[in-house]
Order: sequence, then structure tokens, then C-alpha cells
Amino acid sequence: DDPLARALGVALAFGRGRGTTGTSHDRIIQAHESFIQMFDKAIRTFETRFMRSVMIIGGGIGGLALAQGLKRAGHPVDVYERTTERNDWLQGYRIHINPKGAEALRNCLEPAAWQRFLDTVSSEGGGFGFMTDRGRELLRFGADEIAEGHYGVSRLNLREILLGGLDDELHLGKAFERYEIGPDGRVTAHFADGTSATADLLI
Repeated sequence: DDPLARALGVALAFGRGRGTTGTSHDRIIQAHESFIQMFDKAIRTFETRFMRSVMIIGGGIGGLALAQGLKRAGHPVDVYERTTERNDWLQGYRIHINPKGAEALRNCLEPAAWQRFLDTVSSEGGGFGFMTDRGRELLRFGADEIAEGHYGVSRLNLREILLGGLDDELHLGKAFERYEIGPDGRVTAHFADGTSATADLLI
């Protein structure tokens, strides 16, 4: 029931697949395993309770969801995103969120933000299915085969909701290059524009 673990959990759910372009199954599996290892390390860091500040590289859905959860739990957090505008992300297709994912997202968001999410989603009809990258249907479930608590949401709308309240925490135009760990155990991230930032944990 740790809110920090829930925040990381929803980031894990949303983070799978970002940056895994192409059709190589091995590449996707490797990226997923890398994310799992990062998730486990972050959880161990949280459990020490000595962590004070967090910086997140990437302002995608996973990074923003994690930032919302950490901020709600009272931890200082900053998000560094390489794009330069809030609306640079133009992926407009809808995504499916299952009941566990919806519960995790609700735990990350403030009540008003969660209500905005509910106001924009579809929860009835249409069913749910999987297709290949060429549009061939692989599997489909009808609306009567899906349990309650499943949501379909526009990726654009979801990202806009997750951006809410993060004006001070979101830093645009920050392309991550490398990091280094100092003698005190804190980590410093270096960006392509010559700037840097330091925190207790880098994700």
C-alpha cells in the first residue's frame, strides 16, 4: 500500500515500450528487462527512506505519472524532457487501461485530476482488441466480455491530465547525455545544452 511503490508501478505499466521502435522481439524484451531492473532498484532506494529528491528523464506518460505520484507523496521531483513544447507529442491514438492500471493511476493523481480523467474516457461499448503493425486483427473481445473498470483514453488527453500541476517540475528542451555519481552518493545528470541537475535518485 506504499504510495511510492504504486507511483512506480503505474510508471512501469505506462513505460513499457517507449523507445522500443522496430519489430525486433529481442529488443523489446531487453528494454522491458532494463525497465524492470530500474524499477527494482528504485523501490530499494525508496525503502531506505533517506531519499529526498528525484529527477526523471523523459516526460512521457510513464515519467509524468511517476512525477504525479511522487509529488502527491511529498517528494521533490523534477522531470527533464528533450522536446521543447508541451504539445510536441502528437500521438493521438487511444490506449487501453485495465482495472489495476486505473487503480494505480488514481493513486498517483489528485482527486480533481482523476475526475478530469474520468470525464474524458470511454468505459462502455466498442470492445477491445489487438492488431498487427499492418492492421490485421489478432484478437478481439466484445463489450460484453470485458469486466468493469476498463477505460479507453486518448493518449493526448491523458498526457495533458498528467501535465497538470507540474509547471514548476517540468523542464523542456533537456536532452539527457550522461550521469555521474558524486562522493556523497547523489547523482548528477548532464544535458546536451551544457546544463546539469543533481538529485538523490535518477530515473
